[in-house]
Amino acid sequence: MAPFGYLAFAVALRVKHDPNRRARQLQNIQHRAFWLMHRWIEALRLVRLAARSDAHGSIPNQPCVVVANHPTLLDVTAIMAVFGGMCTVVKPRLFRAWWLHALMRGARHIEGATAPTGAAKVVQAAVSRIKHGHRVLIFPEGTRSPEHGISAFGRTAFEIACRANVAIWPVWVRCDPPYLTKTTPLHRLPFPPPVLEITPMAPHQPADYGHDSKAMQRAVMEIYRRRVSEEHSRPQAVERAVELKKRDC
Repeated sequence: MAPFGYLAFAVALRVKHDPNRRARQLQNIQHRAFWLMHRWIEALRLVRLAARSDAHGSIPNQPCVVVANHPTLLDVTAIMAVFGGMCTVVKPRLFRAWWLHALMRGARHIEGATAPTGAAKVVQAAVSRIKHGHRVLIFPEGTRSPEHGISAFGRTAFEIACRANVAIWPVWVRCDPPYLTKTTPLHRLPFPPPVLEITPMAPHQPADYGHDSKAMQRAVMEIYRRRVSEEHSRPQAVERAVELKKRDC
């Protein structure tokens, strides 16, 4: 599957036309490749991807900032498989890798900051992508979430939304049983096979917060904290916590 994906990327990169149109083509290729990848993973009975819906429907195919918690290594591919292509922030070492750099730039992904002062460049680049019609995916925690918890959110995603005057679309990611977390490596596959749930939540408009990115950040983070608390109160979660405690003893 990977060779065909790289071949499709290479062909799209060679076609000479508007860079933003080419970026959308590359993002669509990514979307289809990730969708196939997750179907393949599911067929092998490793991880099943489940797209949940609620009263808010799916994320629209229009400029916005998508934020999500980050429990597993599969979150980026899963979100793009479910909702379609979008730009995201990529770690500098991966972004600059010789075998990926042209594809990262072509799909209009954004190189992550190497220092705290680099956050302004990330915001500027993301606002530019939005103005050209792209959606931007940001993980506000900046790294994978702690198991059964959530870390403090950074302000970057919310500053981008306020400056570009577009909605924040929160996405809830849940993997049960936990897998590919900070404490559950690749070789420790749980049984039964994990289900990776992707659920869009209600959008938030900058105008509702007076275009105050700090207020927006606090409000959205509180929603995630409540969601984590609800997960902990589930009977299955309580039973699993008791079982893990017995094992540790």
